[in-house]
Amino acid sequence: MGPRQTRQRLNEDANEDRFSNICEPMKALVRDLPPKGGNAQRSASIILNHVIDEIRSRGDPLMVTGMARFGIETSKALGVSVPQLRALAKNIGKNHQLAQELWSTGVHEARLLAGMIDDPAEVSQEQMEEWAGDFDSWDVVDGSCGNLFDKTPFVVGKAHEWSARPEEYVKRAGFVMMAELAVHDKKTADRTFLEFLPRIPPPHHKRILG
Repeated sequence: MGPRQTRQRLNEDANEDRFSNICEPMKALVRDLPPKGGNAQRSASIILNHVIDEIRSRGDPLMVTGMARFGIETSKALGVSVPQLRALAKNIGKNHQLAQELWSTGVHEARLLAGMIDDPAEVSQEQMEEWAGDFDSWDVVDGSCGNLFDKTPFVVGKAHEWSARPEEYVKRAGFVMMAELAVHDKKTADRTFLEFLPRIPPPHHKRILG
């Protein structure tokens, strides 16, 4: 599979839901998840195993090779496209508990999915730091920040803090959150973005300010 074919696969039509065989059962499992406790843990484990099994069944080794060409860390990747994961996330809905379990697996696609289904209202600064410490690939950084972290009340503070950190992917996360705010959050005051400027290398200021 060449780069062009790989790009097509990475951006394939999300309407082609290859997870359709688990949509309704998954919705029912998530909807009926009991409160925290022993039964909840068992139910969460069942859902987690089901999701991971389905992701694995859709894995494509050729896709993994293509992902590597784009600089994606693939040592724990299965080769499932983002549109496929988004289709699965849509059918699961928001689920903070399941997101935590998916992230803990270390599976590349599971971590992408975790960022899609987690509830920003339930995300803590401690969780953000924990996930940031696990970042090992630019697409997981961008997905976690663009799908989740930019919607938390901590986004501005973490953007400042992380953009000054030495770790490559944590620093990237800081700048990604700045960009996500600039593009998607129309309510944030201009002053907030002006205060980001000292974190951004001067050669880029003119391009940013216009």
